[in-house]
Amino acid sequence: MTAAGSQPKAETTVEDTVVQVRDQKGDWTDYARTTRAQALAAIAAGTLPGHTAPEPLRAVDWISKEEIAMTTKTTAQAETSAITAPEAAAKIGTDPKQFRRFLRSDASPIDAVGQGARYALDPKDLPKLKREFQKWQAEVEAKRAARAEAKAAEAADEDTDDEADEKPAPKPKSETKITKTEKTIADAKARLAAAHAEGRHPSGKVPSCPECEKPKTDS
Repeated sequence: MTAAGSQPKAETTVEDTVVQVRDQKGDWTDYARTTRAQALAAIAAGTLPGHTAPEPLRAVDWISKEEIAMTTKTTAQAETSAITAPEAAAKIGTDPKQFRRFLRSDASPIDAVGQGARYALDPKDLPKLKREFQKWQAEVEAKRAARAEAKAAEAADEDTDDEADEKPAPKPKSETKITKTEKTIADAKARLAAAHAEGRHPSGKVPSCPECEKPKTDS
């Protein structure tokens, strides 16, 4: 029992406080439910467990939602001046997804953060980030264009090979010429033979006429 006139000992292990963090839209979002002491310690530090960048935090009562404490301008000074990766991407003129790829690449002058962590970028670094991002993007696009060109050239070579396989081999020119000559001679002899049979030859022996060249027999 509690002695008369004395106050009960405060319970410090009750998780009756919620730590909230401000999202990119400016709304407060519940991050964790913890004890009053741990919540106040997080607010004083200005950072979430496992994070290094200062963030806007506040502690509220779990039941009443009444605000208990919030990061001061001193502890949140770095956060108020820093910008997020999506904000930096908008200022540079690209989309957040492409900008995060750049930040994870070796071309980025900023160290990549761990999975689940958020970037807190100094606005003063934006000019350098923009220059390095544009160089990186130009190299990425050049590599992409080279791959596309190589793929198109490979496809064109395959089409050429297929056409070569389907096209029949041309006949030798000498063979074609001989065939035409023989046909012309045969046609001429046939005309002469017909003229001889019809008596349409001029007087005398006609060269190349098969009938004229036949030896005559005595009757």
